[in-house]
Amino acid sequence: GQHGGGDLEGGGDIFDAGADTGAGEGHGRARRYSSLSNWLDRQRTLYRSDDEHQQLRPDRVRALEDLGVTWDVREARWDAFFAELRVFHEHNGHFRVGRDYPGNPKLYEWVRMQRYIREKAEKGEGPPLEPRREQMLNEIGFDWEFTNTGRRGNKWEEYYVRLIEFRARHGHCNVPNEYKDDPLLGQWVKHQRKYYSQMRRGVFYENQVNALTEDRIRKLNDVGFLWESGRFRTWDERFEDLCAWQLQHGRAAPTRGENEYINLWVRKMRKYLRDYEKGRKVCLTEDKIEKLRSVGIAPGEERPDRQGPRNK
Repeated sequence: GQHGGGDLEGGGDIFDAGADTGAGEGHGRARRYSSLSNWLDRQRTLYRSDDEHQQLRPDRVRALEDLGVTWDVREARWDAFFAELRVFHEHNGHFRVGRDYPGNPKLYEWVRMQRYIREKAEKGEGPPLEPRREQMLNEIGFDWEFTNTGRRGNKWEEYYVRLIEFRARHGHCNVPNEYKDDPLLGQWVKHQRKYYSQMRRGVFYENQVNALTEDRIRKLNDVGFLWESGRFRTWDERFEDLCAWQLQHGRAAPTRGENEYINLWVRKMRKYLRDYEKGRKVCLTEDKIEKLRSVGIAPGEERPDRQGPRNK
């Protein structure tokens, strides 16, 4: 029939093309794939056609979709990069994809392009990012401001990433003021505490480069940042604090708002246990994992403490 613009079965000629052997086999395969690619492009054109006499028949649409054919190649490619970025963030806790990222070197350029498009749009120098794409990036907390340049406004993000890397190695964010491995990070942490103290006292300085915003405070809280250094408590001391609390209250752990110090630590331990069960590397020894399990601290759900413990 005329409806559908070309024979689906006619693809047989495509697969037969260039089926020669010997020296001509490679050339035949190249011609065959080239013809198949052109044919598939044609099916996509027919799928998007507004002319009902040219549109691809529903049964052919289903047949191609059953084979995994994607109608919008650009959108599928964007979604694939987005999925990689989400995995990168889940594993690393930030969106600072390096140029030499081994998972996919092209991800670095893709991330830069998303920021570039939005920056140009905000300046009125280009079209905006498609709403669907911007919404998806916002939903995973994508950081639009960070770049790999040395501009002062981005320094905070660079140090924040270094703090996350420190936590991954040591299991906490209590960077010493005189930290030999990264002296500037130690000073940066010291300044964040000073700025936070100033904010609480209502003291603000104009043009303060690293002045804390509500968003930055939230980011630091999310990684367990301690606003008052004091004497750092070891893991064993924190575990003893939890055991003492359990003896007093007869429950595995405090709910949110009940004892924020212990609650935050337990939530962190539960996250480590979830990661451990998924086969990810965590900064807990087997001995510590067993200790947590022995007092009823299990991975639980993503938000186990809103209505009290939900572990069974």
